[in-house]
This record gives sequence, structure tokens and C-alpha cells, in this order.
Amino acid sequence: MKFLVRAGSTHESLSSDPDLEHAMKDPESAIFDSTASRDPAKLGFRGDFLMCMLIICSFSGLVVGLWSEMGCGSVCMHFLQRHYSVAFFCAGGSVLILTVLYLLDFFMPPHIPDEYLVLFSGDRFVGRGLLAAAVAQILIGVLFLADRFPTAPLVLTIFLCPTSLIIVRQLTKPKPRFQLGAGSKEHSLKDRLRMLKMVTGEEREQRVFYTAAAVAFAVTALLCISAWIPWAVTTSVQFDVSTDAVEREMNFVRWATPLIVCICNLIFASFAGLRVALDKTYAGTDHNRAQIILSSRSHMNRELMDFRISQLRVQLAQEDAGTQLQRTRDRAQQYLIQHTAHMRQLSNIVQTVGCGFIALLGALFIAFQLWAADSHIADMVQCFLAFFFLTFLAFICFSFNRIWQAMSTWLQDLPMWKSMLGICESSWARAAFLVLTLPAMPLVLAMSAVNQAVRRLRRLHPGGRCLTERTQAIFAQVVQWEWVPIASWAYVVAVILILYKIIPIFLNVLLAWLKSFVTNLPFAGILGFTFAAGMFLFMLPPVPGPPIYLFGGLVISGRCPWGFWWGCVICILLCVVLKLCACAIQQKIIGQLLGSRQWIRHMVGIHRPFMRAIEAVLRRPGMNFGKCMILCGGPDWPTSVLAGIMRLSLLQCTIGTLPVIFSTIPLALTGSFYLKRDESEVWARAGNLMFSLTATVSVTFWAGMGWAIQDAFDKLNDQINAPKVEFVNLDWLDYCEDRIKEKCQLKATDLPYWARFCHFGGALLMVFVSQVFFWRASVCFGVFRVTDSLEDLKWWPWSEGDGSPMINNYGLAGLLLVLVSFILLCFSRAWRSRHNAQARVQVMKELHGEEASWKQRRTEEAENWAPPASASGSPVIRGALAGPLQASDEGVANIVSMAAEDVDFVDQKLSLKAMMDSPKAMDEETQVPDDESSSLPQRPVTTPGATVIGRPPLADDSPVEHIMPRTSIRL
Repeated sequence: MKFLVRAGSTHESLSSDPDLEHAMKDPESAIFDSTASRDPAKLGFRGDFLMCMLIICSFSGLVVGLWSEMGCGSVCMHFLQRHYSVAFFCAGGSVLILTVLYLLDFFMPPHIPDEYLVLFSGDRFVGRGLLAAAVAQILIGVLFLADRFPTAPLVLTIFLCPTSLIIVRQLTKPKPRFQLGAGSKEHSLKDRLRMLKMVTGEEREQRVFYTAAAVAFAVTALLCISAWIPWAVTTSVQFDVSTDAVEREMNFVRWATPLIVCICNLIFASFAGLRVALDKTYAGTDHNRAQIILSSRSHMNRELMDFRISQLRVQLAQEDAGTQLQRTRDRAQQYLIQHTAHMRQLSNIVQTVGCGFIALLGALFIAFQLWAADSHIADMVQCFLAFFFLTFLAFICFSFNRIWQAMSTWLQDLPMWKSMLGICESSWARAAFLVLTLPAMPLVLAMSAVNQAVRRLRRLHPGGRCLTERTQAIFAQVVQWEWVPIASWAYVVAVILILYKIIPIFLNVLLAWLKSFVTNLPFAGILGFTFAAGMFLFMLPPVPGPPIYLFGGLVISGRCPWGFWWGCVICILLCVVLKLCACAIQQKIIGQLLGSRQWIRHMVGIHRPFMRAIEAVLRRPGMNFGKCMILCGGPDWPTSVLAGIMRLSLLQCTIGTLPVIFSTIPLALTGSFYLKRDESEVWARAGNLMFSLTATVSVTFWAGMGWAIQDAFDKLNDQINAPKVEFVNLDWLDYCEDRIKEKCQLKATDLPYWARFCHFGGALLMVFVSQVFFWRASVCFGVFRVTDSLEDLKWWPWSEGDGSPMINNYGLAGLLLVLVSFILLCFSRAWRSRHNAQARVQVMKELHGEEASWKQRRTEEAENWAPPASASGSPVIRGALAGPLQASDEGVANIVSMAAEDVDFVDQKLSLKAMMDSPKAMDEETQVPDDESSSLPQRPVTTPGATVIGRPPLADDSPVEHIMPRTSIRL
């Protein structure tokens, strides 16, 4: 009686809270279904939508008003061009402020732990105000660069819109109302339910904001295009007033500025829409919510337990206790399966984000490939792509905050990420990093030394170290690198950088010569010569396909006897046939010939996981999506030759290459429309449109290629990492290479002084020339377009003619320095070969003795290999689930276990009194499906005879569509 009175008083004290009263009546529903009860968003959809519309419309209207013909674009542009010198003053002021802030440790003060962007403890305005002033000067300086980069103001103003929106979002979003340990056992049920409402309310607030942002961007884009179309139809803009090509381009850009704003807003809307589309998956990965939901069942406080027992007296009279127990377990099982499935969908998030990066990087690559279209419009396209990449990066950082923070843990189990880490630690990757960043190294070291000196003056670090602690640690790691092979690879990277800049320049000369050569040929001769010339160029590894298609459009369309449009059709067909024939020759002749040599196969690495993933995609029959993306989006020569080395079917590869017509058509039409540019500005705009379509199609191919390779890594991880009998010889070569490298690897101290000077001095000389050619190619070489006349071509400074030479004095000096560096490399290589000759012979003798036994062991390992029986096919899933389940006793498995302990005391065979006196735990087994599908399962997937909580076991002869390995959690 005393117990019943206490339970009744508890009920009266807790029933004043509606949420807790609901928990008293139905505890399981209150815990597992409390996501339906959410706190309202801070502003709501209307408030977020109005805020986003205000920011987006303000910047869009500012762009249209300042930089378009609908506003005062010409006046503003001329004003900025006349005051070009302001940019230098702004640049100097911003550099001065940023330097002072760096020297005063404003960004990451080591003497103020856990604080950033402060000059001193408690600083909120001084340092950040100086930073804001520096940023403002940079932005103003970019605007006044309009004389040299006319499209810079337009690009900058457009991308200030999402930047401002992100800043306002960070200032106005609700702050988290509990810490990560909120689901711990010291909180009462009432506190946990309130925390759960906070979590779900914050998730809803985020979803509402990103939905509002996506809608606001889309509505603003619609408003821009709705205002621009009537204006463009009713307003006559004179494009041919000036004969200057640059002025005509800028007139076109100002005329199309509202359209550009519309397209950019649609792209920003797609970024926000990505977050909305992945909201359910992203919310399902919240480990805090899982802790709160499930720990509320396992850490039930005593008051709720008393009330629940009293309520069970009534429920047991109306409902079988077994039904009550089954319902509770069903809910726990359902939530666990749902949470596991959401964790599987992390693979999709990683693939989506990764493909976004690949697509934007691919767009930048394609834009540089099409550098032959040397114009301010091409510059604008490249700037837009670069800023889209940065915007996408910032968007991922802020919108997928939880995944961004935990990404490093998950990526450790991703095979592609492991491969990338291995590549980053290789000698050639380090050489590439040094070649690209070497010009900035002296500045970084100087700034670090000055910063350390300032710290000593401020008595923050009184030690005798010359560099800051962080820079000193990095420098100590760099010193331990293997510098001899890094310097050797630096020669290769520098040569690639030089060729990357000068090949397009001289390729234009070659195409112009070919164009002049076919001038007097009949149309059939032009077709034959174009096909032969294109085939020859396709056989050269550094030559990409776009210039060949452009050349075809330039020489064929205008000479067709049946008219211009028939010439365009014939040009497109010729280019497609040319591409397919070139791929066939590259695959069957070059690729298979090279593939017959073992050292070529080893150098390409067809036995390594990355190449095996590509091979798995390319071997799929028909027009498979991933296969088409790789064959059409990959580099022309390497992709086809690789297919030949892998001995792929020529017919299947040809079928997979057919979609290349979608990139060939706009490229060929770009060259064809260029011939008509002087007739009307419509043709020039059409050519620019074809240029944009080319970039769009190429980006699609690159994104699909990245998705297909990641998908193969994710689903076929065990197969592509498994040993194979056919690769035993290649694995042996890897083993030999490692042994030889171990025995014959030279350190810098092993070289005599003269060899050290030749090896490293030549590398530095080569890197210096490559940097000069890359950044100042216009100073070293002349400019020649495909449409220029060969009569005006001047090769050397001493050649006759009034024009600028193709190779001037600076370019000639650079080429001579390249020759000197190669001579120094030859001296160094000769000494190293002679020094390692004896050690290499000794290692080869040892390897020859163990070759047979090693290959036999490797063959047996390959023949006896079998895939793991219980491992998930997705390493992303394993990485995502391994951390929470193993790292802490608050993981999902333990939480579910503790949750079940509180419901297992209900036994329909026991009386209520016996149940209260001696709870008896029931031993059950929860089956968590471990399949490779990334979609949420509609029902639990089990194996025959497996037990699912709340459901009878399947019979052995029950039909099961897909039997997957299972993970058992003992409750």
C-alpha cells in the first residue's frame, strides 16, 4: 500500500508536464516517436525566406544595376578603368594589415588557448575590425582591376551574395542548447525528452533555412530572367559600334549580365537543394539523437519506473504482456535498422560531395584545355568555375558540419582515400607539391622567422628557436624526406609544367599552317587532309581533342559546296568518326603493343586497386553509365591506350565511346561559328554558347567518371584488393622494386659535393624556368591564334618582321637553362648508376634465388583467397559504424542492449507481483542487416533461421531474395 501511494503521488507531480504525461501513458512512443514533437524554427520558413530574398535580391539587383546595360554598366566600368591605380593602394594596405595581424598572432594565438581571431584575451572588435578593413580593401582593389580584367567586378559581386548569406546565417542561427554528452545517465527522463525536442527542432530549423535559401535563389533567378527577356527583346543594343574585339566582348557580357546572374542563382539553388535532398540521411547520422532516444529506455529514473509498473497493472488486464514486450522490441529494432541504414547512406553523401569536387575541378581543367579561345569571356568562365568550387567547398563545410568534422575518421576506411594518402606520401607527389609551391617557400620561412622574433620580444616564447613551433615541426618532417628521388621527380614535373604552357601556343601555329595548306584543296581533299592531320595529332600523347575539333570546324564548314549548315553536319560526323578511329588505333595497336611488355603493365599499375577499379567499370557490357563516363571524359590518348593494355573488347569500348558526340558537337560548332563572327554578333554569341555547352558536357563526364570509380571502390573493395594469379609477376616486380629501393636508395649525404650540386642545382634551375614560363608565358613567348596569318609569324628576335617573335629573348634564355639543367642531371645520374651497380647486382642475385618460392606462395595465396564472410562491402559503412559501436560504451549497440534490459522484465508466464520482485532478463538476439545497398530498407533483411526482435524466425525453406552477412548484437 505504501508503494502504491508513492507511485500515485509521483504521477500527480509529473502529470503537470504534457510531454512527460505522454511519456507516462506510453513510454515507448514518447521515446521512439518524439521526433514528431519539435521546437519551432527560430524564424520559420517565412522569416528565413524573407531574409534570404532580401540578401539575394539586393546583390542580384546590385549586379544588374552596376554591371549590365540595363543599368549603368558602361559608366561604372569606365570609371573603374580610369582609376586603375587605386587597386595598388588597396593591395598595399591590405597586405600591411594582414602582415601585422599575422605577426601579432591574431589568427591562431598560441598564448590564448581555444580562441581564434583575437589580439588579446577578451578582444572582440579590434582585431576583427582590422581584418574586416583588410578584406574590404581587397574587394575594392579587385573592383579597380577592371582595366586589366574587365569581368572581375561582375564575378566578385555575384559571389559576394552567397558569402554574405553564409555570414548572416552564422550570425542568426540558433546556438546548440546542449553539449555532446547530453544523453548521459545523470539526466532525468524529462531532461532527455526536452533535449530530444531541442535536437529535432534544430534539425528542422536547418532544413527550413536551406529550403528557404534554395527557393529564394530560384525565385530570384526567375525574376532576373523575367526582367531581362522583355528588355532584350524591346531594347536595341549596338554590338558593332567598335571594331575592337575586346570591346565587343564586353558589350556582350554587359548585355547578358542578367542572364549570367540567373544562371549563377540557379547553381546556388542547386547547392542548397543538395542539402535539402540529403537532409533525412544527414539527420539520421546524428549520434547524439540516437544516444538520447535509446538511453532514455536504459537509464529510466525511479519515478518513471514506479509509474510504469502501476500503469502495467491496468495494461496487463487488457493486453497480453507478450504483445507489450513485442511492441517495445519492434520499435527498438526498427529504430536500430533505420539508424544503420542512414549510416550506410553516408557512402552516398561522400560520393555526391566528392563528385561535386571532381566536376568543378574537371570544369577548370576543360576551361584551361580550351585556352585557345583566348578572350575575356574565357577568363570569365574560368573565374566563375574557380569561385563555384570555393563556394561549394564553403557550402559543404557549413551545411554538412557534422559530417565535415567526422569525415577524417570515416575516410580512413575508404580505399580511394587510402590510395590518395599513399600517393601524397610518394616521391613524385611531394616533388609536384614542391615545384608548385617553391616560389612561396622563402616568403613563408621569412614570415615565420619574423613572427618568432616578435614573440620573443613579447616574451611569449623566450626560447632560442628561429622559426615558430608549427613551422619548425613541418620543417623537421620535410628534412626527413628522401630528397634524391624527389629531386629526380622534380625534373619530370617541371617539364610537364613547361609543356603544359607552351604546347597550346605552338599548336595554334601548327593548326594555322594546316589551315593555310588546305586552302587550295578541293572539298574531298580537305576532308581527307583533316582526317589524316587529326589522326596524327591524336597519336601524340600531350595533344588533347578540343583543338582538333575546333580546327575541323574552321576548315570544313566554310568550304562545303552544299552550304554552311551541311558543312557543319559533315564536320561533326567527321570528328566523331575521327575520334572513334583514333581510339581504335590507340587501343588495338598502341595499347596492346605496349601491354605485351611486362614493365609497361607494371609501370601503369594495372594490378593496383585504382586501376582494377577502373577496369571493373570498363569491363561492363553495353553503354554502362560509368563506362561511358570514363571513356568519354578521360584524357583521349591515356584512356584508349589503357583500354588496350587491359585487353578490353574493342567493340564494347567503341560502344561506350559513342556518347562523345555530345562534346564533339559543340566543339565543332564553336569553330564553325567563329568563321561567321564578322557577319553578325549573333554568330559570336552562338560560338560562346557552344563553348559553354562544351564545358557543361565535359563537367558531366568528369563528375560521372568520379562517381563510377568511387562506386567501384565502395562496392568491390574486397575484389579489387584481392590477389590474383594473373598479377603474380607484377606483384613480384613490386616486391623487387621495394627491395632494390631499400638497398640502393641514396640519401643526399651519400652524394659527393659535385654530384649533389649537379643533381639539386639542376632541379632548382628547372623549377625556376618552369615557374617563369607558367606565370609569365606572355613575356617569354608571343601570342598566335589559329585564325592569324602565317605571313605575320616571326619565330626569333632576330627574324625579319614587325610583329613580336614567338620566342623572344626571355624565352630563349629559359630554353637554354633547361638544356643546362638536363646536362647536370646526366652527370648526376651517371655517378648514381655507377655507385649503385654493385649493390644492385647483389640484390638481383638474392631476388633470383627466392623468386620461385615467392611466386609459389603468392599463387597459393591468390588461389585460396575468399572474400570475408561477415564484412560489409562498403568500407564507408564499416568506418561510420565502427567508431560509435567500439569507441564508447554509449554506442548504439550498448544503448540498445541497455534499452532492452528495461523491457525484458515483462514475462507473460509470471504474475505482476513476481515480476516486480524478481525481474528476469530474456536472452534475445538482434539481427542488423549488413548489405551494400545505400537506400533505406523497407523491411528487415534476415537469413533463414535468424531471429528478429518481435518476429518469428524464418523457416529454412523460406524464399530469401538476397542473403547478406549479419551482425549480431547480444542483448
